[in-house]
Amino acid sequence: MKFSKFTKAFALAMALTMLLSISAFADSQRPYFFDFEQTVVNLAPGDVYTMRVRVYDDVEKTFSCYIRGNESKNTYVWSDFNVGWTTVDIHIGKDETSKGLTIYFYIDGTNTFDNIQVRIVDPANSYLLETRKNAEKIRKENAEYIENQKLLAIYYAKLEEKKLKEENEALAAYYKALEKKNKANQ
Repeated sequence: MKFSKFTKAFALAMALTMLLSISAFADSQRPYFFDFEQTVVNLAPGDVYTMRVRVYDDVEKTFSCYIRGNESKNTYVWSDFNVGWTTVDIHIGKDETSKGLTIYFYIDGTNTFDNIQVRIVDPANSYLLETRKNAEKIRKENAEYIENQKLLAIYYAKLEEKKLKEENEALAAYYKALEKKNKANQ
């Protein structure tokens, strides 16, 4: 079977695309080194935001984060700082007054870096406040649901235990009556 030049070129292009492709969550200036879940985050003072980050490097095993533009000493970033998939917790101090800050990610021992932007928004913003209320309501409902499921499991376990006990007592009474009957017939 013969293939046209176009078909061969298309197959080659598709194969190269699959071999060389990178899956990125969000735009990064250096997609071969950093893969951010988001590059722009809106947070209010007092918020904590957790995001997934992938840092690529074959030589170095750790990375560092530096914050620029913050005015609160209670604003910080926490992670295990290991290369590969990791989570990064961004803590915004309750007393943060800046309008925005930049978090720089550096692969240790190199000059390779990238950054994300954090916009500090007014907590009185109705959309943000409503979103927080909804999230808290959902969290509370989920906790109540889980607690109800635990209580139901305990109730049904006790009910089953009671039912088995009653069945065992009835079975014991039956065998006792059967034993009396057999003795009387002998």
